[in-house]
Amino acid sequence: MLFPSTIEDTIAAVDAEGDIYQDNVRINSISFPNSTLPQLKAIACLFNSTLFSALARLKAGLSDSGWRQFNRQYAELVPFPASIFKEDATVKKLSGLADKISALQDNARPGSSEGAQTGLRASLESLWQKLDEAVEETYGLTREQRKVLSRYPRRINRFELLSRQSSFPDEDE
Repeated sequence: MLFPSTIEDTIAAVDAEGDIYQDNVRINSISFPNSTLPQLKAIACLFNSTLFSALARLKAGLSDSGWRQFNRQYAELVPFPASIFKEDATVKKLSGLADKISALQDNARPGSSEGAQTGLRASLESLWQKLDEAVEETYGLTREQRKVLSRYPRRINRFELLSRQSSFPDEDE
């Protein structure tokens, strides 16, 4: 699983093929030996959640302009629900959400009509909300704890991250 070391909010991705070159790109990786692909996707969901991001911002080292250094030693300080490896229903739910989000994000291409982008944004934001709720459930948050969490929203809208990414031509082009 890959995650950037300089963050405004946590984000993570699964390198299922193991072919992403990581030398000197300020990307960290964490291996979970003997994990299945659905478990890795579930772990990436944790990292991509609002809850994990809020916890990580509390633990990460402060850098310039509000950015945080979220190196592996800081990642290890964030509470992590080990039950993710034992509860098949949780893994299935989170990895299913990851697959749906990934499929929709793959359709987010620059140049789409405004209506298409609006519909895509609404669909993705609904899925991200479901992911956040599923992660809060995985952590066992109470209603009071969820109220506290609501005071620490993500700094970056996850849909807007899509517009930040560079577009690369398909290999077929």
